[in-house]
Amino acid sequence: MERLSTESDSLFKTNIEKVGRLFPNVITEAKDENGKLIKSIDFELLKQELSGQIVSEDCDRYQLTWPGKKEAILLTNTPTSKALKAVKEESANWDSTGNLYIEGDNLDVLKILQKSYIDKVKCIYIDPPYNTGKAFIYKDDFSMGANRYLEKTGQNSSSDNEFDGRFHSNWLTMMYSRLKLARNLLQDDGVIFVSIDNNELYNLQIMMNEIFGESNYVETFIWTKTSTPPSLSIKSRKTAEYVLCYEKKLSGMKYYGTKLENCDAPLLNAGNPVRVLSFPRGTIRFTFLKDGCFSAGRYNRVELLNDFEVKDGINVEEVFLKGEFKWTKDFMLKEIQKGTYFIVKSSKFSIRFQRPNNEENFKPPTNLLDVELNKNSGVGTNENAVKELEFLGMGRCFDYPKPLSLIKKILNMVIKDDKEAIVLDFFSGSATTAHAVMELNASDEGRRKYIMVQKPKTIPKDSKAYEAGYSDICQIGKERILRAAKKIKEDTGTNIDYGFKVFKLD
Repeated sequence: MERLSTESDSLFKTNIEKVGRLFPNVITEAKDENGKLIKSIDFELLKQELSGQIVSEDCDRYQLTWPGKKEAILLTNTPTSKALKAVKEESANWDSTGNLYIEGDNLDVLKILQKSYIDKVKCIYIDPPYNTGKAFIYKDDFSMGANRYLEKTGQNSSSDNEFDGRFHSNWLTMMYSRLKLARNLLQDDGVIFVSIDNNELYNLQIMMNEIFGESNYVETFIWTKTSTPPSLSIKSRKTAEYVLCYEKKLSGMKYYGTKLENCDAPLLNAGNPVRVLSFPRGTIRFTFLKDGCFSAGRYNRVELLNDFEVKDGINVEEVFLKGEFKWTKDFMLKEIQKGTYFIVKSSKFSIRFQRPNNEENFKPPTNLLDVELNKNSGVGTNENAVKELEFLGMGRCFDYPKPLSLIKKILNMVIKDDKEAIVLDFFSGSATTAHAVMELNASDEGRRKYIMVQKPKTIPKDSKAYEAGYSDICQIGKERILRAAKKIKEDTGTNIDYGFKVFKLD
């Protein structure tokens, strides 16, 4: 297959970067004549993105592929003939709300949303089917029968494990087209989180590397889903699930984890170049000394280059220190101009800095979502999620819901300070994400909006949900939002957007 080297010319490199921004999945790895690994364009895959029919290819390269991948790309780029029909009688506060609840196949809905929400969504969270059983069932355009799979893969019915790949293929095809469409909806600084378990974790990551670009991978968060793991397995008792996180365009945004009680941070950092910094008078606060003098000399990890006096806990003269500082002189002066000051807590002179107005008074989250447990901050389990529905009078109406604390933790990472953010969940299930957005808004009077998308899958007649009067999943989701809104308003009294507009695919 013909490839284009990024090393041959700077213009080529620029053009490849431009193509990559539009179609990250066509950027692949190749080796030049010297064996050096470089980025290149998969022109066959680019042709598929730009073609209205299946494009054939015959080439080896590093990628995740499966029967049905080209059909997924083709269907992604094929317009839908469906439209959204407003259902005001099932909505709440139609005239004033900015929230959406959309019923229908999310593939068609995501295509329709391209017109109004492209580049506008700040955060996407989805909890898709995990493909845990052999016969993956999802009624869309990609259901692949055994004979069709054998035909596409050149196998016969006597092949060993002839159907194993079929079940992965269905799931990958279903997810691929939806994730490609979802990426278009994200802002440049937008973030997507996808819950998954070990059945498809590795396939999902390779697929998301292709769609979002491997350089935009952020983290695989680990969530303890249960405090009572089953003891039937003889190999391991599974307690964890995962949340893959990607940005549309990797940024320097710091994710919010937990608030720091003591907001100062060390200025010294082992391994940094040794620098001399001069601290203007009045910029260092000595918490252990009110009045006194320091003489030049070595103090633990820093060297004091001049004598100076402390009065009322403040240096009254300029202080020159030599050490492994993380800041340069110019950067430090800019910080001082913003109001940053410095703290020395002991005679060891381990100098620290404090930004004004508690700026950056938090630390990023760990990749273990239940590590920082306390009464104000922690992530619940599936058992907690069931209790949350029971608390709303909807106990056992939904299988395997996600806990409210998990979704709030995830959303808080990236939209805590964005009170206008749009949040999308196109596998909304019991609408935990909508509930989480309302609670976040109630906590800071935010104006964040949610878009929930759910296929109205029929509920079995022998289920608790059917006995409670629900005939499909969408009825559960809408009822959960209504009950949660009422409870939040009663508890907080905040005047936020508690409504939602209902639309259905027509």
